[in-house]
Amino acid sequence: MQSLPNLQHWDYENHPDRLTVLPAESNKLYLDLVTKQITAKSFIADTRNAHLRLFSKLTPKSEPDLAGHYRGENIPYLKRRIVSVAGNPIVGCPPHQVRLELSKLDQIAQASIARLDAQQATTNPLISEGEKLMGIVRTVARLSAYFLAIHPYANGNGHIGRAIMVSLLCRYDHCPAALPIEPRPPGIDYSESIKQYQNANPVPFEEWIMKAVKG
Repeated sequence: MQSLPNLQHWDYENHPDRLTVLPAESNKLYLDLVTKQITAKSFIADTRNAHLRLFSKLTPKSEPDLAGHYRGENIPYLKRRIVSVAGNPIVGCPPHQVRLELSKLDQIAQASIARLDAQQATTNPLISEGEKLMGIVRTVARLSAYFLAIHPYANGNGHIGRAIMVSLLCRYDHCPAALPIEPRPPGIDYSESIKQYQNANPVPFEEWIMKAVKG
């Protein structure tokens, strides 16, 4: 049997072109999301093209399909690829379950967006603008945290997770003032709040998103 490449971790961070390629491509993707050239519904349904845009120039030459392909796909270095995050065992579903979990995520996303669309359109005076915004924030937190728990890519999941947040917030004209796709938000609050959300404490992450919206 042919052995698989020992590339369980892909260090795009150390690529010599990272500091020029990734900010430029992230800004282009951000603009497409802000201007709604890419809709939240289509984006969440399949993020692979966005991942390809961000990382196609940052993969090893021998493993180009690390960009734009999920773990578990029929590609030697992705089919059985395992990922994990230290201190958070929830993150990184088995590669053979990635497609199923993404399908569940999409079903939840499409239903959630339909509910938000209806809520945002209502003229019911009993539903305040603040309540409408909180409904959006809670949906953004739920969907992005779920995506990050699946961790469908070998690397670059955080960028796509933030792009999901941007796509949803901009759908409802709440484009975040302090939520870039690249670079990663500084400090431990961002990562820690996601971890707490994934471990049944939603408040810190929802508060973090609200702060990002308000700047």
